[in-house]
Amino acid sequence: MEFEAGEIVMVHGRRAGSHNEAYIAAALDKWKIRFDYQVPLVGGTSERGGIVLDFLCYMPFQQPVEVQAGIWHSGERGQYDFLKLAIEENIFKVKTVEFFEQESNSYEAAVKAVKDKLGVAG
Repeated sequence: MEFEAGEIVMVHGRRAGSHNEAYIAAALDKWKIRFDYQVPLVGGTSERGGIVLDFLCYMPFQQPVEVQAGIWHSGERGQYDFLKLAIEENIFKVKTVEFFEQESNSYEAAVKAVKDKLGVAG
């Protein structure tokens, strides 16, 4: 499974934010991990200071997941990313699992990364 450049991909009825997110969603589906996509927290995009979590997985407990694809943020944006992870970890009381570019730039890579990082048996 590969996506073409510019192809619009849907995840749970929403346009995927990136192909990397779409590959992670497909890998979660392959491993039969239930999840919600683009979950608003502390007001989401409608509230100042709100954030949107890429995935909330149910394993059976809630596990926040972020896809950090493309250029890793630095400077002011990096501080926002750090704060976002801290908020997520405070809400869910577990460390947010992060998938980076090389772990999510193809379906095969995402399947392996999801298995490894989320402890899927199979």
